[in-house]
Amino acid sequence: MPKDDAKIFPIFNQDDDISRRFASLEKNIAEANYNFYAPFESYVNFYKNFDNLSDSRFAFGAFHGDEMLGFIKGYKNRGPYGRARISRLCVLSEFQKNGIGGKLLAAAEKSLSVDTKIVDLVPAKSAKEFSPKLFYEKNGYCNYNGGTGMYKILEEASKQPGVAPIFQVSVAIKRQFIDSHAEELAEHVNKRHDPMFAYIKDGAVVGYLSASFQEDNTMEIVRLQVHEDFQFIGIGRSLFQTAQQYAIHKGSHRIELMHTEESKRFYQKMGMWKQGNFTMDKVIGCRS
Repeated sequence: MPKDDAKIFPIFNQDDDISRRFASLEKNIAEANYNFYAPFESYVNFYKNFDNLSDSRFAFGAFHGDEMLGFIKGYKNRGPYGRARISRLCVLSEFQKNGIGGKLLAAAEKSLSVDTKIVDLVPAKSAKEFSPKLFYEKNGYCNYNGGTGMYKILEEASKQPGVAPIFQVSVAIKRQFIDSHAEELAEHVNKRHDPMFAYIKDGAVVGYLSASFQEDNTMEIVRLQVHEDFQFIGIGRSLFQTAQQYAIHKGSHRIELMHTEESKRFYQKMGMWKQGNFTMDKVIGCRS
């Protein structure tokens, strides 16, 4: 399979279905590489309970259509030190050596780089034809002196401009918000696990989009804001298009939002149609 066929998407809500898919991948890899067998439910229970006490989890999946080929997950440490930990990175054995692991790792690093300085991990033991330690070394990770753990300083990731998902609105991120909606947006993301995307430039958040899903799976854009110093250079378009791709991935067929007179022209360029005095919508994807 060509590596470009695998699409990387954030996983904002690690519900029971996602836990089972994580567990299925982990068990598949363990059986293929280590001849290790365990009841499937033991894997499911592990993923349902792992990190449940943390409100700062992050996860990405690699997908080919609806099939999950791999995932990365972890959590940010509480406290002022700006550290995060990757707890699992798995790619199905038959899809390894296609660049999927590197894409998952890069996505996680970019998302974390807004308010995290160092990422830690402990590589798995070497599989039959794959060395996790060598993989991480090729991706810029170093060994701690005398230990099995590895780390990477995210200086370069924070310098790469572009859109990244935000899994938790930390104090550091909240300080970068450019209007008075910081507390409201933080609640959407931190408590409800609603999707949020930020545009990062020179390590700072210069624009963001917050969204939620209604009962009929319509994506509602709650707020899209770009700093006045960075408007009219395509940041809003990038945020909207990323949210639209995520909505299609989640099986949504419609995007809607409330607009102002000032923003109406922008949303029209994004393909939105006026439905009421202050509402617009757009049909996306293909209905079966």
